[in-house]
Amino acid sequence: MATVSSSSDEESGEDIVSENVVLGYVLAYRCYLSKAQKKRVMGLVQEIQPQFTAFVSIMRRGNVQPPGPNLGITKEYATAHFPDRSTHITLGTPGKSKKWHPRFYRRDVSRNYMVTGEWLDFVRDNHVQEGDICLLLPTRDDVMRRTFTVYVLHETSHYSAGGPGASSVAKMASEIRTEEEPAAAAGESVSSGTSGAQEFPHGSAVESGGDSGDSFEPPYFVPCKSPLSESQKRIVEERVRAIRSEIPICVAVMKNNNVGFAQRWMLELGSRYGSVYLPTKGQTILLCCAGKTWKAKMMFHNGRRWFLNGGWPNFARGNGLRVGDICLFQLEKNESTLTMAVHIIRREQF
Repeated sequence: MATVSSSSDEESGEDIVSENVVLGYVLAYRCYLSKAQKKRVMGLVQEIQPQFTAFVSIMRRGNVQPPGPNLGITKEYATAHFPDRSTHITLGTPGKSKKWHPRFYRRDVSRNYMVTGEWLDFVRDNHVQEGDICLLLPTRDDVMRRTFTVYVLHETSHYSAGGPGASSVAKMASEIRTEEEPAAAAGESVSSGTSGAQEFPHGSAVESGGDSGDSFEPPYFVPCKSPLSESQKRIVEERVRAIRSEIPICVAVMKNNNVGFAQRWMLELGSRYGSVYLPTKGQTILLCCAGKTWKAKMMFHNGRRWFLNGGWPNFARGNGLRVGDICLFQLEKNESTLTMAVHIIRREQF
């Protein structure tokens, strides 16, 4: 089972990138290897002798659990080895003829891009679980940079040697450690009635085989502290499909501290969404709804939490928001000022 660790035995994808490149691989954002894990990864790299630098990621809950897991790719690695626009890519595994075609999302303002859609099928078909290590390698001679081979090193507590998907290198005993995101509420308080939120992506890509004009359903993010009912989920998914945003939608269910009786209204957009799509500094944000625009303040707090403040109460009152209403936040592309279109689902619809 994955455990939290911060010992000197670990290496961070942010701290020693140059050393890892020399060793033949780079680490995912906030990915840390123990000495045992590094030994396994190095053993695999030496075994396959890749022509290109490999990308290594330790699987967390958001990478492997349905309904909408995804794989984050660092901006630096994606720039060097992935397509220069959002499109479908092809994943394969050694010794198997089957291919998977997830969607690669490229986001210019983010430090972390995303592989989603059929990534869920890849996870299921290859028995990938939390704590496993995935090594992703670009395919040689692929000038379009759309084809990759994925090597899975299963955590030994999941499989015995020779179990499903195990390789010769994966048989080595190991200690798996990964950084878990701490609960945002622990030791973090912004204002009365505001709690931290982690969110999980939902939805999946509907692949049609084309690179443009195709029909796909981007994932949406919901804070785990605000799960949707079945009727809410059905209506949200209908609206997300209708919006057809290339960028995943952020879903927020209105509570008292957002629109109710709290003295100071604000809205938190959870950490998993913010870490990929939102800037890491406070700035003005434009909220667009029903042909009107409101100016608000985006706050970045404690290095991992994003809040709408400032003009948020004006937006909420101007649109008659009530507890139980749902807002869908759609990040607009190519705007000089941070802008979100807001789609409102009234509570009477559920």
